[in-house]
Amino acid sequence: MSLCAVLVQCSDMNSPQSLRWIVLSLGIAANLTQGINYVGSVISEPLVKMVEIPDAEIRAHWATLFSLGILFLPLGMICAGWLTDKKSPRIPIALGAIIFSSGLFLASVSTSYLFLCITFGFMVSLGSGLAYGPIVASAVRWFPDRRGLASGLAVAAVAFGPVWMAPFCNAMLAHGFHIATILQCLGVIGLIAIGAAAVFITAPPSNLQEMLKPAPAKTGADAKPAPPTAARELAWTGMIRTTDFWILFLFFVLGTMPGLMLLSQAQPIFIALGGFELGTAALLVAVLAAANATGRALWGTISDYLGRINTLTVMFVCSAVAMFTLPFAANPVLLVAVILVIGTTFGGYLGLFPSFCADSFGLKNTSLNYAVLFIAFAVSAIVGPRLYVVMASPQYAFFTAAILALLGAIGAVIYKVRKMQK
Repeated sequence: MSLCAVLVQCSDMNSPQSLRWIVLSLGIAANLTQGINYVGSVISEPLVKMVEIPDAEIRAHWATLFSLGILFLPLGMICAGWLTDKKSPRIPIALGAIIFSSGLFLASVSTSYLFLCITFGFMVSLGSGLAYGPIVASAVRWFPDRRGLASGLAVAAVAFGPVWMAPFCNAMLAHGFHIATILQCLGVIGLIAIGAAAVFITAPPSNLQEMLKPAPAKTGADAKPAPPTAARELAWTGMIRTTDFWILFLFFVLGTMPGLMLLSQAQPIFIALGGFELGTAALLVAVLAAANATGRALWGTISDYLGRINTLTVMFVCSAVAMFTLPFAANPVLLVAVILVIGTTFGGYLGLFPSFCADSFGLKNTSLNYAVLFIAFAVSAIVGPRLYVVMASPQYAFFTAAILALLGAIGAVIYKVRKMQK
């Protein structure tokens, strides 16, 4: 949809078309203030040094913080899903704003690594999950005809956050600001943006699909396929009893692991591979973040046309090729190309799975269902960064991630054949 078309739709602020774009826009603004873990390779050294961790142990301690920063996202999302179904999405989003910002403020005064784990790790992760889950679920619910596009844009905002956060943090550090001041600034920004989303985001009316005006009929090559409809409406208790859920869970782990491995240690990896200076490596972190964000919207939209499983298969193949190539990407041009592929495919998984979950298990319980499925991302966040740290060399870690992505591609083909035979 063109920008002009969106503006025309938004001219009537009481129409469902207008309201859903407002909801999506507020969600995007809120998510842009999250994703601080993805700039960890820029702030990890001053952050961990703040609690007097020796230089030799910074990488391992940051890997733990990075994993904690994602580990509790599903817990926040599950709590948010329950609150959304019982009350309203506004309540968990408001709680998320308070806990997320409080975590950053308290982290800024940390004097021990344990306290940093509780604040920057647990609190920021939990608060982010409380806000992120209802925002993404609301986007999917408000766009039943464009689930891939809506979920892709909503989750893309989290990845676009580092595009402004990485230069912002670098500039503040370069001008002599303490890491504590940076955390406090990010806390204020998050409180304002997520708080605004909490005020205005609401659940769509139950008859939204009937209220939306149908698009003009198209024929031939220009025809847009009808949005997929779930064959069943399952609560999370029924969902986890299905084979499809555990297959999607495994795909989620295999798909996101390579990207999380790279994102957790991006700046040092770029310095080691290309011999770049610190400023150039930080710029490449921003490029990776931009690719991550673009991939969420791009692959989510593609999946509306190509199909979820076909899109997933292509992404797995791209991930495998890129991770195999990464150790040999000493040439700057090749390295940037590999970064773009890894970033877009990693983002693509996060843009694809909310709509994949809704297609498979229904829209009614999508908030809580996706929160449970998102536990796979937490598993990947633990395994991916740790795999890089414990491997004898980075090359072995990259090759292992490539093999896992290749297994994912094979599994996706088998899954499609299985579905066709039903």
